[in-house]
Amino acid sequence: MMTHQPAFCCFVLSLMLLIGGSEAKFSWKPCDDSPAGSALNVLQLSLTPDPIQTDAFAYADFEAGITRNLTAPLTMSLEINKIVHLFWLYKTEISVPCMSWLGDYGIGSCTYEVCEMCDHFYQLYGCPAEYTDNGIPCTCPFRAGVYSSLVRPRIPVYLDTSSVPLVPNMFLNGDYRTTVRLSDSTGIVGCIEYENSITNI
Repeated sequence: MMTHQPAFCCFVLSLMLLIGGSEAKFSWKPCDDSPAGSALNVLQLSLTPDPIQTDAFAYADFEAGITRNLTAPLTMSLEINKIVHLFWLYKTEISVPCMSWLGDYGIGSCTYEVCEMCDHFYQLYGCPAEYTDNGIPCTCPFRAGVYSSLVRPRIPVYLDTSSVPLVPNMFLNGDYRTTVRLSDSTGIVGCIEYENSITNI
């Protein structure tokens, strides 16, 4: 759902912003079941404005460390739940299914082959200045090191709802909890959970 000129998809942390939720403040944490010594460690992550708006730009700031080179096969699994408040007293979560017919790679609780997706967007759009200026690679491998957008220009992302049918689009407003797991041939290399809000007003 989030698209950006070129390859917001090319760096996994931008992909983490694919979808999200109007009362919840943006927050994030490592997954409770994150393996010790994970190869990918998110050190800082923020998203503004809060809440984010549909069909408008949002901006991500992050810092992440990679302890070893990451390359194909590299998959990212999204588990997205909408937080539903019932009668202002009780809340529950509803899983957002993978809607594979929307966009090139689908929207929702989907699994993506990161390196293939990076190559696809790189061939279409090249590598944007926001990535090159920050030293962030747009294609695999992602080499060991620390990557940050805290000093140079922030990473813009665009929440494009043009491909979302009218009825589902009416229900986009709200709060979301998303779990993002990145895995390679050795298993899980990184995992975070975050909450955010979406408004189309």
